[in-house]
Amino acid sequence: MEHTWRLEDILTVDYKLKVNDRDFSATAEKCDGDRLRVSINGVEKIIAWKRISDAHIFLGADGEDQNLYIEKTGGGKTIHLNGIQYFIKDARDEGMKKHPGGLKETGGKVTPPMPSVVVRILAAAGARVEKGEGLIVLTAMKLETTLTAPFSGTVLSVNVQAGDRVMPGQVLVEIDRDKNTGD
Repeated sequence: MEHTWRLEDILTVDYKLKVNDRDFSATAEKCDGDRLRVSINGVEKIIAWKRISDAHIFLGADGEDQNLYIEKTGGGKTIHLNGIQYFIKDARDEGMKKHPGGLKETGGKVTPPMPSVVVRILAAAGARVEKGEGLIVLTAMKLETTLTAPFSGTVLSVNVQAGDRVMPGQVLVEIDRDKNTGD
């Protein structure tokens, strides 16, 4: 299942973005019902917004109203704002190996794809798991996602508990790959 980024579910999220080949640091924080505090490279703005559809958001900032259109494109998203197109991708994802389901995996360390909350632990340290077997269920932006084993092996450690808040890059589960499989 594909994750849908929803403004209404943001609490505080930090991004490393690449926009038209320029790098930016950005933070988005929900202020109240329909307002976000957004900081891009240290410049902060309060933005009012209203979702019109999955691909259309109405924005208000600095006394100006604007329509923002989002189009999913290869390797990122294209944002259309005031007649200008911006190609955006999360720079943290560059060069990272991904396993099925789009979840990040490096070696035997399984990490969350976005800020999330652990709902359930499906595997225990010492357990043998098969490639694709569920390890942890997360919830983010009202969607549940099951992180799966990227290969067959033995769970070395489970580093979280149900209810924990987790961030991308945080190692949730470590797995020792079976030496005799082609996974």
